[in-house]
Amino acid sequence: RGLNVVGLKRSGFDEHTVKSISRAFMFLFKGKEGTFEERLEQAKEKANGAILASDAFFPMDDTVELASKYGIRCIIQPGGSIKDQDSIDMCNKHNIAMIFTGKRHFKH
Repeated sequence: RGLNVVGLKRSGFDEHTVKSISRAFMFLFKGKEGTFEERLEQAKEKANGAILASDAFFPMDDTVELASKYGIRCIIQPGGSIKDQDSIDMCNKHNIAMIFTGKRHFKH
């Protein structure tokens, strides 16, 4: 796991936004064991109103369902899954904004 700060900057994110994303990433992922859901549970109210960003698509709507449970208000992702519409529909159901960047920030 890692955060591609260079990719965020290349994509036009300003320094303040990159720092905010970095702090959120460190809180959720560094030095902690467990699943994403367990980390959200640890964050509790700190996750409420947060933005969930990924450099990969969300192929299943269960990720959106989990995000809504913890108060995530926006999801940013590149899109490209054949199941994007399922995720969009779940976002609409839970009043979560979904932003498609059209860009991936990693290479296989």
